[in-house]
Amino acid sequence: TIPSRIKSKPFAIILESPREGEEPGVEEASKENEIEDTAAPEGTYEGHLDYLHDVVRNKAYQEAIQWALAELPAAKGEVVDIGTGSGLLALLAARAGARAVTAFECVPQLAVLASANVERNGFGNVVRVLPISSLSARQNGPHAWRLPGSLPGGLHADILVSELLDTDLIGEGLLPSLRHATRVLAKPNAICVPHSAMLIVQLVHAPPLWQAQQLA
Repeated sequence: TIPSRIKSKPFAIILESPREGEEPGVEEASKENEIEDTAAPEGTYEGHLDYLHDVVRNKAYQEAIQWALAELPAAKGEVVDIGTGSGLLALLAARAGARAVTAFECVPQLAVLASANVERNGFGNVVRVLPISSLSARQNGPHAWRLPGSLPGGLHADILVSELLDTDLIGEGLLPSLRHATRVLAKPNAICVPHSAMLIVQLVHAPPLWQAQQLA
């Protein structure tokens, strides 16, 4: 549950289509008590359009991130976002007052998009987008982690944010990513958003589906 003292901040993002010679980006807008997303024209990053238009999902993430940051002492606020995509959750964390946000994105095109969105929204001094899988991070002393090559490392996070959920719940590498993150990227008492999930199963009798799974 979200404590009543946490007042939800409206956050709207306008996602622009990358055109030849231009960088993709977003602009911040504001509407009372809602998140509204106007996404790119059809054919551009279509896999993320459903996420961006899911007002209930985005609102829940916004309130959970605000609650998590409100639980921390004022001097804290390191956030790691795993699989940032267009950068929406990283931007929500920055807007809610995070001191620093590290956003991992292993898809190069999306990392470029997220970086542009961060700059367009004026959070370049808070959010950094790393174009690499979070699984590449390694422990670097008791309070930090490092990355291969010249990529910068960081401090252990107070909050872990992720959106690696799919229809099957764990199909996008959710479990290994979070196990690694809690061991390498986060403090022992870090808050995870989301921190739990419920999987509801319904038995069905479907001979065609059963036959489709047979090897012989």
